[in-house]
Formats: sequence, C-alpha cells, structure tokens
Amino acid sequence: MPSGGKIPAPQRIERLCGASGDRLTAYSGFPECPGHLPIACMHKTIPRREGWRFVMLNTNEVASCANVVGTPPAGKPEELMEQIRKTGRENGAGYNGGVSKKQLEWLKNELETAEHKKEKVIVFSHHPLYAAPGLTALNDREIPAVLAAYPCVKAGISGHHHPGDFGFHEDIPFITTEGMIETEKENAYAIVEITADRIVLNGKGRTTSHTLPIR
Repeated sequence: MPSGGKIPAPQRIERLCGASGDRLTAYSGFPECPGHLPIACMHKTIPRREGWRFVMLNTNEVASCANVVGTPPAGKPEELMEQIRKTGRENGAGYNGGVSKKQLEWLKNELETAEHKKEKVIVFSHHPLYAAPGLTALNDREIPAVLAAYPCVKAGISGHHHPGDFGFHEDIPFITTEGMIETEKENAYAIVEITADRIVLNGKGRTTSHTLPIR
C-alpha cells in the first residue's frame, strides 16, 4: 500500500466492482476501457408518485465505452469531443459521455407530456448536466437548454464527479452527489424526500444534504 495508507484508484474500484475486467475498466474510465459492455442501454421514466415524473437520462449512450454488444452506436463521441475542444471547454474526455439526438427528442417529449399533465419533474443522470467543471455530460449545453425551456423541471441530480458540486442554471438547481469510491471507512448515498413545497436530499456519510424550495 502506498505511503499515507491510500489505496490506488484501480484497486479501490476492483474491490467495489469485483473481479470483472469489463466492469473495472468501464466504471473507472481508464484508457483500456473495452468497446462494449454486457449491460443494457436505457433511458426511461421510472414509476412516480402522483403529480411527479422522474426522468432517467442515459448519459453513457454516446461514449467511448458503448453499451450492448452487437448494437449499432448511438452516436460518435469523438464528434462531440471535437466540438467541445473548438469551444475551449474542458469536458471533452473519454470518461465523460452524452446522449444521442434521439434521446434528446425523447426527453423533450417526456417534458411536454409532463407540462400537459401538470406534473413536476426531477431529471437524474450519471454525468452532471451543470456545474462539476470538466466532468459534465458531453451535451452539457444542449441538455440544460432543453430543461430550461420547461417550467415543470424542478431539479437535476447526478453523480460522476466524486467531490460533489451544486449550481443553478436558469433557476434549476443541479446537485452532483459525492462519490462512494473514496469512502473506505464511511458510506456515501442520499435519500430524496419530496414535500408539498420542497425537495430534500438527505445525505448519508460524506454526501452533502440539500434542501430545494420548489419554485
């Protein structure tokens, strides 16, 4: 073990993810990440309480690591990364991912349906959609622009950036929860509670708690 008692990141990931080489490289974002993973590629709306819609984005849909063996790629991450480089942004890296144009249209349809039904929406994703410099989704301009166009969107909750972060875009609060990989001796997770006038993310272990008034 290195000086200071810290376990190198690859070993910490292996302890959490088990012996599978695919899982190790897929979730670490290391250069040896395989081209395909035996996991499902999904974006969906999960079962919801009355008056709310919970939208799950798949920000690994367009990424250096594809999702399902034998399926055609949903997009070209290198094209998104090139656009990012041309604009001088910092998130054009192989450990970040994005969504396809098809998924972006699906998101718009979900939000239009929510507006029609007078539902409130929380959007969840692995990669942050705002804040967390350098680790946001490859579509970190397009997705927030879509969300800001629909008043039904009340919050975004993401992970990926292990130190955590928080910020507002067009009055929408975006929470990035702290990662678990560095928590050898404590936990890191949160429970979301929704009341009539607020969204409360109750952090456990090293995860920061947030209280968001519903605008």
